[in-house]
Amino acid sequence: MNAWRDYDQAALDAQYNTRAQLRDGHDAWSMDRRNASAEARRVLSPRLPGPRQRLDIFPAPDGVSPAPVAVFIHGGFWKGGDKSEFSLVANGLRSLGATVVVISYPLCPAAPMAEVVASAHDATRWVCAHASEFGGDPDNLWMFGHSSGAHLVAMCCCGEGRYDNELPAGTVKGAIMTSGMYDLEPIRLSYVNADLRLCPQDVERFSPTRLKPTAAGPLIIAAGAEETAEYLRQSNDFAAAMTARGARAHLSILASTNHYTMLQEWRTAGSRLLTQFRSLTAA
Repeated sequence: MNAWRDYDQAALDAQYNTRAQLRDGHDAWSMDRRNASAEARRVLSPRLPGPRQRLDIFPAPDGVSPAPVAVFIHGGFWKGGDKSEFSLVANGLRSLGATVVVISYPLCPAAPMAEVVASAHDATRWVCAHASEFGGDPDNLWMFGHSSGAHLVAMCCCGEGRYDNELPAGTVKGAIMTSGMYDLEPIRLSYVNADLRLCPQDVERFSPTRLKPTAAGPLIIAAGAEETAEYLRQSNDFAAAMTARGARAHLSILASTNHYTMLQEWRTAGSRLLTQFRSLTAA
């Protein structure tokens, strides 16, 4: 019996088992990510609002003021990760002339998906309200995210106007989402749901593919060519849905890239996605 489309339960679970893409290299990848993030914090000296805050602020390059604000949301299947482990993205995002804000969010299963999504919205509102205090332009907010972070960015770029916590249309001026999950139904049916505890109502409410675009500018929806068929389908379907509903959505499938090596796209000024983003936002 199939669990989802043509997948039985084992095959569906394998589609969302991203570690298999690195085989025995996951620990080395994690160590490199942590070391690079520690070096970024040492060199860039982020502003840390306080121990109870959930975001780090990396000032824009000298002379850029007011600067666009680039908000990054990390991945971890909504149940792991922390902003401090992804400080390395500031190296690439600051090359856009932006102040970079890297946020954390409450994790499942302690927090339900509704709280996780609300936290992303609340953090974005806080950034807009306080941007001028750290040299940022609240009217030029960009968002970036990877994996489950891409889902949360998508939830900041979509809505139905039915919930008080949704961001006002036009808040986000442009975004890049990489290796994301935008329809939560296969997630609900997979092993991942043991921690997420999604119900059908959650799927309907928190699946960006089913919502209307609210972002004012371009959306780059990217996946690695070496990711599983389900991740590629998720990105393709989300890009198609956003385009059909009037968004400036761009699907990018990156050669020689998997779910983890995608992180390289945030580390350098000349990456493929940041180059594409510069071109789209300059148009």
